[in-house]
Amino acid sequence: MTTGEGGMIVTRNRKLYEKIKALNNHGRTGKEKMQFLTSFIGLKYKISNIQAALGYAQLLRLKKILKAKRKIFYNYKKLFSGYDISMNIEKKTTTNSYWMPTVIFNKKDLNINRRNSLIKFLKNKDIDIRVFFWPLSIMSYYKSQKLRNKISYDLFYRGINLPSYVDLKLNEQKKIVSHIINFLKLKKNVQ
Repeated sequence: MTTGEGGMIVTRNRKLYEKIKALNNHGRTGKEKMQFLTSFIGLKYKISNIQAALGYAQLLRLKKILKAKRKIFYNYKKLFSGYDISMNIEKKTTTNSYWMPTVIFNKKDLNINRRNSLIKFLKNKDIDIRVFFWPLSIMSYYKSQKLRNKISYDLFYRGINLPSYVDLKLNEQKKIVSHIINFLKLKKNVQ
């Protein structure tokens, strides 16, 4: 769910609530002795009344959104069944919103060059897929630390995020998956 940009956090944990509230208020806890002094480095991600109203409207239809997103994910999972891929996981103690269905391909099927070619090919078909999320260690503010996480880079090069807007239809998903399978010349696993 979204409020245009940003979102909301809901918790029953009072300590976490106080920390988030202070973080969202430049790091001010309310216990500071001087006005505008902060207790720690914080942020300012306050939303406007209009964004809050949008968030509330989204909250009212959250069950419907989650149901649709989960259906979209399971459609993709079924359409890719039998192929050597991995998709988002859902642990027993969680409910995955499947906000963005992700496919991680086998190393022989997808690498950085083929992924970029696939994205370009699909864009020409008016299908907007996105790269898997960049490893944090690639960000400029970590460069001096020379972090290099081989697993994150490997997943980044082999992963794509599939279209998943709430009104995505099964026939559109079939078309997307068919184009990906044909472009990469994927073969089903032999049982």
